[in-house]
Amino acid sequence: MIAVFNGINGEEVLSNKVTMGEGKEIPYNESFDNADKAELFTVIDDNGDDHSWSYSAENGLEQLDATNTCDDWLITPPVRLSKDSYYKVSFKSACNSNDTHRIGISTGKLPNVESLTQVIMEPINIATGFEKQSFTAKFRIADNDDYYLGFHATSNPASPLSLDDIVVEKLTVVDAPAAVSNITIVPAKKGVLSAKITFNAPIKQMPVRICKIFPK
Repeated sequence: MIAVFNGINGEEVLSNKVTMGEGKEIPYNESFDNADKAELFTVIDDNGDDHSWSYSAENGLEQLDATNTCDDWLITPPVRLSKDSYYKVSFKSACNSNDTHRIGISTGKLPNVESLTQVIMEPINIATGFEKQSFTAKFRIADNDDYYLGFHATSNPASPLSLDDIVVEKLTVVDAPAAVSNITIVPAKKGVLSAKITFNAPIKQMPVRICKIFPK
């Protein structure tokens, strides 16, 4: 950006990077291959202790400097979601020590704490040691819109937490038909390899239960 006053140009400076336009399509994948991708995420140091999420050039992922008790958010760019579908969010994480970390996920329509009101994954304890493990949660949203996913770290003071390979993907359409009913199978006579099959087509939608899956 360049400030201009009375025809005089000021010094050129760079703003923070922001995502413009519609939300990213599903499936959405982010493996933090470079710092440019990490800069599209919103970082909120909610307890104001100057320790929060930052990019690691060595590991190519986001890390949390947890020298104090955490209250820190890492928020994705917007993703385009539909109320007619169920989704799964997954990520990989490592504690890089024998410490235990705590993290949850919420979603909302703006990249700020006040908007992230829908809990996707209740806070869980993560104790992976130095090996990355995968974590997943399933969810559904209320409107067709762009949504942000916020990873909320609330760990006690500990070594840095690694977060990598974020994936958001569609699981199924909500309006899937229910199972058929009154199935009747009548085999052909005299050993002929055929059969007559009759059934009633579904008139209702399939009930789908939402669940969350975590490693033990």
